[in-house]
Amino acid sequence: MLFIGSWLLAASLQVVGGSSKCEEISNMLCLSVLPYNLTRFPNMAGDVSQASALGSIQELGQDVLTHANCSKDALFLLCSFYLPMCMPNEVSNGLMKPCRSLCERVRFDCVPKIKKWPREAKCEEMPEFSESICIQPDSFISSLSPPTSSKCCNFLFEILS
Repeated sequence: MLFIGSWLLAASLQVVGGSSKCEEISNMLCLSVLPYNLTRFPNMAGDVSQASALGSIQELGQDVLTHANCSKDALFLLCSFYLPMCMPNEVSNGLMKPCRSLCERVRFDCVPKIKKWPREAKCEEMPEFSESICIQPDSFISSLSPPTSSKCCNFLFEILS
């Protein structure tokens, strides 16, 4: 998948925010839903290593996977919360958090079906998309192919005319 901003690709295995470094995500389940492959720590839960984060994902993931149909974005939220996207250090301290609206939607959809909501996943502490940089499934594009409909282009032509 391609990032919307090409500068995001600069988040390679480099020093980010102090002594933390970007590292490749090793969890295959999360790699299957996340459109990025680099993370850094500490995360929002306070995990300082991928091993610690993977323990939380495994524990909570069982509940999410058992009720996977509770929200189409439940696994994306879980993975992006515990394995946040590594960013250049000038952006959000090198850490891109999930968007508040994503968290609230998944919490609303899933709380009635899962045993517990992770106490460290406080939606109110996550950034709003309109006010800050954050991640949600719609933040990424999968290709650079031109639109199949000419409505987009006709609309732009009308505005520019």
